[in-house]
Amino acid sequence: MSFQQGLSGLNVASKGLDVIGNNVANGSTIGFKMGQAQFADVFAASLTGGGASPVGLGAKVAGVVQQFTQGNITTTNNPLDMAVNGGGFYRISSGGTITYTRNGQFQLDKDGYIVTSNGQRLTGYAANSVGQINTGELADLQISSADIAPQATGVATTGAKGIVSQLNLDSRATPPTKVPFDYTNPQTYTKSTALTIYDSLGTPATYSSYFIKTASNTWDVYSTVTNSAGVTTELNLFTGASDITGNTSALGPLGLDSVVGSFGEALTGYVAAGMPTAGIVLTGGGGTIGTAGANYTLTAAPANTTTITGGTITGPTGGPPASLYTIANATVAVNGAVHGTTTLTGVDITIDSVTGEVVIGDATTTGSAAMGTLNFDTSGALTGFNPFTQNISAAALGSGAAALSFPLDFGGTTQYGGNFSVNSMTQDGFSIGRLAGYNASADGTIVGRYTNGQTKNLGQVILAAFRNPQGLQPLGDNQWADTSTSGVALIGVPGSSGAYGALQSAAVEESNVDLTAELVNMITAQRSYQANAQTIKTQDAVLQTLVNLR
Repeated sequence: MSFQQGLSGLNVASKGLDVIGNNVANGSTIGFKMGQAQFADVFAASLTGGGASPVGLGAKVAGVVQQFTQGNITTTNNPLDMAVNGGGFYRISSGGTITYTRNGQFQLDKDGYIVTSNGQRLTGYAANSVGQINTGELADLQISSADIAPQATGVATTGAKGIVSQLNLDSRATPPTKVPFDYTNPQTYTKSTALTIYDSLGTPATYSSYFIKTASNTWDVYSTVTNSAGVTTELNLFTGASDITGNTSALGPLGLDSVVGSFGEALTGYVAAGMPTAGIVLTGGGGTIGTAGANYTLTAAPANTTTITGGTITGPTGGPPASLYTIANATVAVNGAVHGTTTLTGVDITIDSVTGEVVIGDATTTGSAAMGTLNFDTSGALTGFNPFTQNISAAALGSGAAALSFPLDFGGTTQYGGNFSVNSMTQDGFSIGRLAGYNASADGTIVGRYTNGQTKNLGQVILAAFRNPQGLQPLGDNQWADTSTSGVALIGVPGSSGAYGALQSAAVEESNVDLTAELVNMITAQRSYQANAQTIKTQDAVLQTLVNLR
């Protein structure tokens, strides 16, 4: 007679209760994975290798297997709390010793490393100073609190550069009745827009564009910049030196004194690309530039030129050939559209002693001209458009930064019979930024948010997967170590395959213990223990009966 079966039953029932008790105790442990006691029967080997009905020797604990099922995900207020929705383990390091966990409760230590409550560091892919992720090697993840450097408008290394505007200019608008253009007078332009740009030091300035309808399908564009000190500079002003030549026959038999004292001929010239390069030419006697038989010739003006006509000459009559004169109130026109006046000062008027040619040179011109023209076809689409280049001097910025030069892209701008609208207006510069917060994306990328509205990658969390997670060795503190049974860790980015779940920031994975099921299991284990105790009690009664036989 044997008590073996009952004793083994008591033992396995007790072990089962231990496992259930451990599960219940960890019902609130973040990232805990419940265990399950698995039992097996025990039989003695037969000497003959057979037997019709061998009697078993009881039961044993075959193993305690952890169940790596998904726990519920709960949100938190800590952006470094991370929950894995799916498979995979966080890889953590402590002095070079690598372990794995599902507990995503992380925080920063004094050096900015992402650590567990025990100070073990979370590992992943580090990012460099410009936010590029280095996937070549694993490293302890560290959140850098360094400021993000400013970027001047127009110097972006990727994406659109400068200012990109998509507008609708109202085709029903009429040209302004007041000229020339004056940014302080809204009656001299049709519509305007403004946005903030940044110089190389990150100092903001307000850049304004002014749109003047000049013909049914043509709009001129002017611009100003207002620096951080509130000083506004018109960016369309030009100034520079000119050399002017003409033929005395155009002036008739009159001498130089008569020219100065009774200027009645037209004054014509052009300013190439907003700056005077070829100068001014006197015309008269019916001659015009570019017309056959003209009294004067001038190299053909380039596209988008500014023409200067009219004006009066003042200065000493009868003065020496090198005397300086002023030509004032000359009219400025851009591609035939009048937009202002100019003044030429410091003009040298001489007569060449050999050819008799009148030479007007070394003039300084000032005036205002459009920086470019937007032309539309009859369907309202922009035609023949190339981005303008905007140059802003260091003096206009007034911050000590370098001068700016960036393109103005009006691609996609239309001229329809609807109200003026700004559909999109962007620029690529920004000021200095300080780290304001961070969060982890679904692929594990930790993204920093800065006070200047920019974002930058600070690192990327990786996950480890195992072919046999049940083969991991539990170490306590919600950690496991790999073993030969579990297989080596397979490293991957969250969400990259079915083996690696997605990450959720500001959330944690709760214990996967089902308390209701565990309480039912506890009742079952209790009854099993009582039944096995009853088996021993019965065996004891039978033995007592045998002892009492006479």
